[in-house]
Amino acid sequence: MVIAFTGDPFLAKEALLQEASLRGLTHFSEPTPEALAETLSPGLFGQAGAMLDLREVSEGEWKALKPLLENVPEEVAVLILDPKPTTARAAFYRTRERRDFPTPKGKDLVRHLENRAKRLGFRLPAGIAQYLASLEGDLEALERELEKLALLPPPLTLEKVERVVALKPP
Repeated sequence: MVIAFTGDPFLAKEALLQEASLRGLTHFSEPTPEALAETLSPGLFGQAGAMLDLREVSEGEWKALKPLLENVPEEVAVLILDPKPTTARAAFYRTRERRDFPTPKGKDLVRHLENRAKRLGFRLPAGIAQYLASLEGDLEALERELEKLALLPPPLTLEKVERVVALKPP
């Protein structure tokens, strides 16, 4: 079973790592035919499986991997991180399980930041969430900023936040 995680790089990787944890996979394999064939062969200590990061794989490397991926047995999990798949890889994923994680925008981004703050154990006021959503930064950078804000003594004010946030406003 091949499962592709696409969309926002931060959300896709996070979802892939959660799925890998459930399946007992612990590290990414090299995206080479030799390494993939080795990880797909059953071992003495349990089921085979692999995690692949295809973000920097060329078309030539993909063509070498594709025959192996086409013949993955249903009981073997291959988790693929491919935030922005090429046309050829996107076509391959159409017949496989694909989990897409689009980057939240606008109000969805504000809600995303509020939920991430709750997960980190603090409440993010709406004005601060909107300020963070307006900054130039990807979700991973915003997550790091939330981790810093979790360390600040309450109450969170916009002035405190502006002093510690390292991202530039547009």
